[in-house]
Amino acid sequence: MTPRSRSNVTSLDVIHSFWAYQLEVKADANPLEKQRRLHQDEQLGSFEVRCSELCGIWHGAMFNSGKVVSQSAFMNWATSTETKNAQNTKRLATVRVDLRARRQRCGGWLLPPTAM
Repeated sequence: MTPRSRSNVTSLDVIHSFWAYQLEVKADANPLEKQRRLHQDEQLGSFEVRCSELCGIWHGAMFNSGKVVSQSAFMNWATSTETKNAQNTKRLATVRVDLRARRQRCGGWLLPPTAM
């Protein structure tokens, strides 16, 4: 089965164009617009990502790498990451409950509802 990938691309400042040339995928990133792209990957392995839009002074430093893995390898990674972060995730839930209770006691001035 051919691996399928999803990319979520956006920009905070100027137009960028991220190009994963080994995958033959290019995604434009426009300021404050979310773009989702699905693509079929021909093979498993590593790939490079470069910005192919002359975007400003740091254009030459805009690169990264990624990896296409099988679904089972991804699920193994996701499960191990979830396990490693379980204690932190548990603490975050406790903090959220504490903040919600405090906001109710303080008349709602602590955090807006969307922050909870």
